[in-house]
Amino acid sequence: MGLEFLTASQAKIVRTTLYGDQEFTPWELELLHTPVMQRLYNLKQLGFSDKVFPDAVHSRLNHVLGVAEMAERMAKNLVQWLDKNSSAEFKYSNERSGGSRKDWPTESIKGAALAQHVRDNIPVVRLIGFLHDLTHAAFGHTLEDEVCVFLEKHDD
Repeated sequence: MGLEFLTASQAKIVRTTLYGDQEFTPWELELLHTPVMQRLYNLKQLGFSDKVFPDAVHSRLNHVLGVAEMAERMAKNLVQWLDKNSSAEFKYSNERSGGSRKDWPTESIKGAALAQHVRDNIPVVRLIGFLHDLTHAAFGHTLEDEVCVFLEKHDD
């Protein structure tokens, strides 16, 4: 599949307050040490809430470390559930078929095959969680949602 680099080599431990010891691959740590990720240290996850709750000093970097952990846990729990329901059939629509959404054909996949697909892609799930906040500006949600400074939201 070409994603072996996401899991290659020995994982390293990053100790966090909220999630305890978390394992990160050397490749993930390389990403963590890039300037674009390091800037998340200085962006508050909780806006101005530290003015009311002094201990609310969680940064966006703390947040993305936790999201990577939680995304992996959720994927592993999904794999366990799918393994228990390996013969169940799950239907989905395939947009690659073209046309409008209502015209997409329905396809199906067995629980065992879906479990293997999720299992194979856990490193990708971690990476998506790890990188999901890269586009945030300082006080992004506050400026986007409450003050409405920007015409477009960062998610767009």
